[in-house]
Amino acid sequence: MQAVFRDLAPSSTLRAAVNFGNSVVVQRDAAPGEPRGLAVDLTAELASRLSMPYVMLGFDNTKQTLAAGAEGAWDLAFLAVDSPRAERVDFTTPYAVLESTYLVRDDSPFRSVIDVDRAGVRVAVVQGGFYERHLTRTLKDAQLVCMPSAKEALQFFQSGRIDAVAGLQPPLAAYARAHPGVHVIEGRFAAVKQAIALPKGRSAGLRYLNTFVEQIKSSGRISEALQRACESGAGYGPFSEPVAQSGLDTLQSS
Repeated sequence: MQAVFRDLAPSSTLRAAVNFGNSVVVQRDAAPGEPRGLAVDLTAELASRLSMPYVMLGFDNTKQTLAAGAEGAWDLAFLAVDSPRAERVDFTTPYAVLESTYLVRDDSPFRSVIDVDRAGVRVAVVQGGFYERHLTRTLKDAQLVCMPSAKEALQFFQSGRIDAVAGLQPPLAAYARAHPGVHVIEGRFAAVKQAIALPKGRSAGLRYLNTFVEQIKSSGRISEALQRACESGAGYGPFSEPVAQSGLDTLQSS
């Protein structure tokens, strides 16, 4: 176990990074701003098994999370799996697979994810995230509009300057339930694997985490936690705030 401790907590405190852009896995408490949700629960369980303290490090997006990891700021992170990231970190087996789709207006002509890829269509994505890379590779005619956060992407959508927002199905569906006149269209353009990432080369820690993930999945706790988050709309409250003009001035197109 010494190798596991060395890999997972070289400072004797388990430092776990979360990306607030993924509100299905982690949410930010309204008052203190501290992270809560599935990622926090998993970290607490892991730290308990290792009999050590832990600290949660929250970042606004994946780009910030990876940059902090490159500087050695965290020991593990909760991230979506994709090939470019796998060149920088090692991933466990996925603990969940979530569907991704588009949010559109009810008067939109789009009926499926395929319909969105048309000339003149503007699709909002979070800059530096999974969707920017995936849709850059797969969309042929639609234009991507890269935003600093999911909140700002939805603000632009509210303003009428965006035709669709790309993201995970559960938070987009929660937004649609709270905002008449919009809906999530049928189908998916990607299945997003959620996993725990480690800095490269920590093989003992990776083996331990793979066993941990499989045990937690088998217990049903992950599926139950995800279901509760999806049904409650946890973490989606900020998306209902009115559009701020200062936010509209930060439009970035790719």
